[in-house]
Amino acid sequence: MDEKLVFGSEEWMKELNNRVKFPKMFVIYYGKRRDSDEAILHSVQVDTKSTEPKNIKFGSVSPTLSMALSLYDWLIEGVYQIESAEDYLTKMKELCVEWDVEL
Repeated sequence: MDEKLVFGSEEWMKELNNRVKFPKMFVIYYGKRRDSDEAILHSVQVDTKSTEPKNIKFGSVSPTLSMALSLYDWLIEGVYQIESAEDYLTKMKELCVEWDVEL
């Protein structure tokens, strides 16, 4: 998305709805920068026809080579079936609080 968009803003929600056809499965990764305490959450759409996160195989959601070569150590936080842009925003806000990640 455009770097000028503010997470959760009306414009951001509109852009998310334009880019993602909901409902959609997402894998959420937690990343911790190796040289500092900076933490981030990263989401990726899962290419699947399943609507059940428990049916997703690890190979479908394992971190990519580019993630492995980044400045972050990654772990899979979870796989979620997201029904709407509002659902996505709510889930990401919840996870930011849970993992102490700044929005």
